[in-house]
Amino acid sequence: MKAFRAVLVLTGLSFLSVPVHAAPPIRTVKFKSGGSVVGWNWYVGTYAATLDGGPKVDIWCVDFAHHVSVNNVWNAYDTQLTGNVDLSYTRNGPGLHSSANSGYTAALGKYEKAAWLTTQYLATNHSDWKYIQAAIWEIMSPTTFTAQTFSYPFSANDRSHIGTWLAQSNTHHLSDYSGFHVLSDVTSEVACTKRGQVVPNCWTDNPNSKQEFLYYEPTVTPEPSTYLMVGTGLFGLVAMRASRKRKKQ
Repeated sequence: MKAFRAVLVLTGLSFLSVPVHAAPPIRTVKFKSGGSVVGWNWYVGTYAATLDGGPKVDIWCVDFAHHVSVNNVWNAYDTQLTGNVDLSYTRNGPGLHSSANSGYTAALGKYEKAAWLTTQYLATNHSDWKYIQAAIWEIMSPTTFTAQTFSYPFSANDRSHIGTWLAQSNTHHLSDYSGFHVLSDVTSEVACTKRGQVVPNCWTDNPNSKQEFLYYEPTVTPEPSTYLMVGTGLFGLVAMRASRKRKKQ
């Protein structure tokens, strides 16, 4: 009976590796810097923030419709772009308060394009950063960004450079996106109201919420030897229990 229980423990542990959809972890984000490169009227390129009070990390803005200032602090869902990722806690996903999957493929494609574009900052001169940033904003916030650019009209040369980066984002891909994470303000959606009353099952954008960002954190894959050690230890436990049972008999 004891040996059987040990097998049950081993079997139960195997279920821990089965992915389940749950709310992503929540991180406390503190915006530290908007960088030093200015494109048109905006800071562009790589920004800096801290997560949960840790050291500074590079972050990249993928949201033109909202705002953030230096030293702002907020809580954000941390969605990793890996596997069968649940994007419902992001601004461009199917919707936090909806179970529908409509738009999932399009949303994932947007984040992957934006992620690829962020990798190009280090490969280009600062003079190109504004074009890369504009391409990201056009992908992620097309309506808001296009409307805003009427106040800061782009030249034909600007449009040509932005178009080049948009075209490249359609044809270039990374082999692995799992190191990229989306930071989405937990208050990005609020309940709809009409004449002061909450409308059931209706949610809308919160204009006072913080911008959405990408950041990169290398994924750590356990070495094969680690798996071997864990497996050997568990099977050894089963064998030991079985041996004890035989001795008692």
